[in-house]
Amino acid sequence: MTVTLEEPVVLGVVGVVAALVLVWLIVLTVRQRRLSAYFRALARSRGKPSVEQTVIELAQAAEELDVRTRELVARLARVEDVSSRAVTGLGLVRYNPFPDTGGNFSWSVALVDEKGDGVIITSLNSRKESRFYLKELSGFRCPLPLSDEEEEALRIAMKKTR
Repeated sequence: MTVTLEEPVVLGVVGVVAALVLVWLIVLTVRQRRLSAYFRALARSRGKPSVEQTVIELAQAAEELDVRTRELVARLARVEDVSSRAVTGLGLVRYNPFPDTGGNFSWSVALVDEKGDGVIITSLNSRKESRFYLKELSGFRCPLPLSDEEEEALRIAMKKTR
């Protein structure tokens, strides 16, 4: 079955399409004129830099910010590296290991970084002498035996790093 359109119908459809295209063309022309007037007004700004100059200055500022950002990122990486090795945990325990002394004059202190590397320093003080001991730590562990007070100092330091 074939449908044939008569010539007046075809002309009517073409006329409607042409009218729609004409309306669309008028709308676009009005918008283009408004935009042109806006950009002419921007270009005529008296005593102010032109839009082109402003865009160039903004591009230069963005490039300078990009360079500065890269420098700061590199610097931050160095700071993070150094700070990861800084003492972040400190545990101090005072005690009296000798019955003949009158107070808690002996002490153990644990100094560790965030990885648990550091030292435990112990000072045993009596009436006649003082002795100092140093024990290295790696990963919150010591290859040498620790006294109860040294273990307590290490526990306190561990809590402060986490």
